[in-house]
Amino acid sequence: MEREKMGLWENQRREELLDGDSIGTPGADIAKLEVPSWYDEKKFNRAKELYRDYFAGINFGHFCGLLLSFYFTKNIKTLMSTGESSTKNSLFHRYLMTVRHVQKWYEGDVWDANDYAHRSLSIVRSMHARVGKKMAALNDGVVYVSQWDMAVTQWAFIGPIVMFRSLVGIHGWTDDDYDAILHFWRTIGYLLGIEDKYNLCQGSYSQVLAACEKLLHKDYKPLVEKADPISVSMAKNVTEAMSMMDQLFTWPALATYIHELVDLPCPVDMGIIDNICYSLMHFVMTYLIQFDRVRVFMNDFTRWKLKAAERKDLQLMEKERPAGTVLAG
Repeated sequence: MEREKMGLWENQRREELLDGDSIGTPGADIAKLEVPSWYDEKKFNRAKELYRDYFAGINFGHFCGLLLSFYFTKNIKTLMSTGESSTKNSLFHRYLMTVRHVQKWYEGDVWDANDYAHRSLSIVRSMHARVGKKMAALNDGVVYVSQWDMAVTQWAFIGPIVMFRSLVGIHGWTDDDYDAILHFWRTIGYLLGIEDKYNLCQGSYSQVLAACEKLLHKDYKPLVEKADPISVSMAKNVTEAMSMMDQLFTWPALATYIHELVDLPCPVDMGIIDNICYSLMHFVMTYLIQFDRVRVFMNDFTRWKLKAAERKDLQLMEKERPAGTVLAG
């Protein structure tokens, strides 16, 4: 009986989230937003501690979720409309900046208007509203960057962490830790303009986990199974771009990894090098990283790779900028 009740609730929750597909995301000034009554500073700060202590695993989980989110073709149209996905270098810049935005949210003060985390959220929220308005000009009857789209994107950030855990390097967390990371992303969703009823991370830990599982089986998994060639191409191009930061990121290796996450056979064949890359990622995330010394090393190594990637990105931008112009910042 309890299982039937939970199944009914999961279906109702998904339908409620889907209703948000006709509602856009506002671009209001987040400085005017009030701290919601449900906000728990202790949980939020615990999530920030988890990010610090599990930096490599959380970022890997986010990247896997990002690749899976590309299988939503509406997301691809939105991304391509920005003009920042046309070359390998532009993709590298775009998704390196995405990583940095998220890092600011975890490490800064999202409520302080003078803090870099708050400014980052303002930039992203305004960008969403601007792109949504631009895409509305297509007159195809589709709402882009909708509340549903935002909930689907929330899944990309929290789904792999709470559902696939050891496969993305998360070991030893308690239910309270998972609850804290979900609370963090509920807060981020609120600041980015997601209404409470469309916020995937609203509810108890068990409820959010059930909602995530429903989205996996009803939305993510079917789309990966009948993959649109455009979606696969985008996921492949982003992986190849980010391989400039991490050479283990070959498309066959990552494709196999994310298909394993959603329990589907991978249609992409792996060569010898790809097999080595996949095996190394799998061994580190499922086994080695559970040891504290390895986890600390991987955290430091990942931070070093990000800094090296930023230097490379600046060099690429310098080469591509028109003569006589000066890079901002």
